[in-house]
Amino acid sequence: MKPDYDIIRKLLGVFLESKRTFITIDDIIKGTDSGIIDEDFLFHFLLIVENGLISNKNLTCNSPEDVGLTFGLNGNIIKFQVPVRLTQSGIDFANALNQKPVLEKVKKELAEAPFTFVKAAAAKIFSKILSDKLGID
Repeated sequence: MKPDYDIIRKLLGVFLESKRTFITIDDIIKGTDSGIIDEDFLFHFLLIVENGLISNKNLTCNSPEDVGLTFGLNGNIIKFQVPVRLTQSGIDFANALNQKPVLEKVKKELAEAPFTFVKAAAAKIFSKILSDKLGID
């Protein structure tokens, strides 16, 4: 499966739209089109976790379990209510993906790029947009 940056934008957007510092995995799931933990959700949520875009109250996220998701012995998914938040890196990436020109460029020109490169490139594209808007060189 390949990253779908529309899905990532939507998942991160749940945090941005929340009025609370911490939300739970149930809040994130409710923000999806399907409202369930399907393959799309699981794949993209795990990308968010492994790239440090969210953390728990202790500001850690070394595994899905740290943010409310684990796997049983038979492979079934077990979720539990752990308060989670966007990290600064997550906020920056979410804000960048919320800019239509950034999202379109990421989807068209960076679809095959490594995730870490996409995060860095999205930040640079967004910074350029802001600099141009503010007349900053």
